[in-house]
Amino acid sequence: GIIIATVLIAGGYFFSKKAVAPVVNEQQNSLATATSTIDTSNWKTYKNDKYGFEFKYPKGAIVSSNNYGGEGKENESDSITVYFIPKEVGLPYNSQTLNIQFENSSLSFKSYAEKFYSLNKEENANFPRRTVGDLTSVTINNIGGYGFAIDMAYNTTPTGGGFTLDETNMFIFIENSSGDFTLWFPQKNQISLDILSTFKFTK
Repeated sequence: GIIIATVLIAGGYFFSKKAVAPVVNEQQNSLATATSTIDTSNWKTYKNDKYGFEFKYPKGAIVSSNNYGGEGKENESDSITVYFIPKEVGLPYNSQTLNIQFENSSLSFKSYAEKFYSLNKEENANFPRRTVGDLTSVTINNIGGYGFAIDMAYNTTPTGGGFTLDETNMFIFIENSSGDFTLWFPQKNQISLDILSTFKFTK
């Protein structure tokens, strides 16, 4: 099943109804296109050998895993969170998070994205003013995928499970030979895009 890692996001559960068929807007979503002009040559590198991906992160950021592989298996976790320390500690960004979640799914990443988009387009009585953006094509360091922006709450199951969001987050879906990945972060958080501009698959 899916294991969700969340930081600075208040947990919660809710119920929803009335499914909506997904419609993919193939226009490039520039807000989700990870590009950066920052020099990352002195950044550290996180490598996940089991699921075949890596990314760079700046000094002061903390990479945390759920470490379900056991001690000594930190680089095989299927759920990674990057913490960003506040400005006053030295990093020129507000404290935010970037989450990377692997799922061994039989679906293509487009079908996987459409699945979760449909879940989140359903009416939700607890969050009647929730806003869900279009499902659009996105690019993460030349890796094609799909994504959408959402505020207030995010569905993870058809029965209404999910978690609340402190602000609008961008959810992006990509894949490699291992399976599907969900990446999410506060939509206006530039440091997340800077890190994702270094994200790449290693298998």
